[in-house]
Amino acid sequence: MASVPAGDATRSGGSAGPHVLIIGFGNTLRRDDGVGAVAAERMAADPRFSGVDVRVAYQLLPEMAADIAECSLVVFVDADQRVLPGAVEVR
Repeated sequence: MASVPAGDATRSGGSAGPHVLIIGFGNTLRRDDGVGAVAAERMAADPRFSGVDVRVAYQLLPEMAADIAECSLVVFVDADQRVLPGAVEVR
């Protein structure tokens, strides 16, 4: 599975059970701001995420709301300058 441009979905096949969506967003040209996009690209290529809808986006868009509403779990991956380098924060 390969990463795709912002707004397109990378799906790794249908699976029974809850629909999970991961959206990694950020600007990869701005170093740390691109961490969400890079993380999503890596997850899309990782077989452990088969069956998960992984999207790479430059920013969150209103058009994503319909897809988000259909999911049982949505994970947003983004950078935060208030968190120490290498740390992960869950909110």
